[in-house]
Amino acid sequence: EQLTAMSIFQKDLESYYSTLNIDNDGGKLYYERRSKQYNGANVIKRRVITIPNQIKSFSAMFLQNPDKVTSFYGTIVKDIGGTSSSIFKDEDKLSAYYLAGLAYYRLDSLFLNGTIPSNYKKIKYFLLMLFLMYASINIKRPKLNSKQMDSYCNEIIQKLNDVDICKELFVKTVSLIISSGIDIDDKRYIKSVGITQNLIKTFEDSLQTIES
Repeated sequence: EQLTAMSIFQKDLESYYSTLNIDNDGGKLYYERRSKQYNGANVIKRRVITIPNQIKSFSAMFLQNPDKVTSFYGTIVKDIGGTSSSIFKDEDKLSAYYLAGLAYYRLDSLFLNGTIPSNYKKIKYFLLMLFLMYASINIKRPKLNSKQMDSYCNEIIQKLNDVDICKELFVKTVSLIISSGIDIDDKRYIKSVGITQNLIKTFEDSLQTIES
C-alpha cells in the first residue's frame, strides 16, 4: 500500500478529493495516500478515506466482488501495479474512486445515526455494491477509462449528496438483503462468492418483478 502511495495516480487522486465539497458549508473528504498523514491536522477523522477503504469500496462497487475484499484483500493489494490488477490503473477516471469513497462515508454516516442497524457493518461492502446497482438502474455504466465515466459518476454523486435520496437507496439495499434470506451472521457464507451471486440474482429478479 505504501509503495502504491507514491504513484502519480495516487497523488492525482489525493488532489481530486481536495477539489470537491460534500456539504454546502464546504466540507470535504480527505484521501490519505500516506499512512497517518492527517494525524494532528484539523480534519474530522471520519472524513479521511484510507487506501484500504478506497480499495475495498471501489472494488466492491465497480468490480462487484465484496466477498473478495472481505476474505482476499491481501490478494487484491498484491496485484496492484501488475498486469492482472483492476485497481488504480493509470487510465481509470478518478471520479469513480471518489464516488466509492463518498459512498463509504455516507454509509458510515447512516450507521452512525442509526438509520441502518450496526449489525449490517459486517456486510457493508455488499451494501455498497447494491447501492451502486440501485443508483444506476436507468443509467448505463461506461468503462472505467471512458470519457462518459465522469458524467456517470457525477450523476451518482448527486444522489449521494442528496440526504433523502441517499438514505432511500441505502435502505433499499438492506431490504434486499432481508428479502434474499441471507443469514448475515453466517461468517463463512458472507466471505464466499455465493453471497455475491445470490444478491445480484435477487436484485435482478426484483427488477423483473417491477417491470412485469
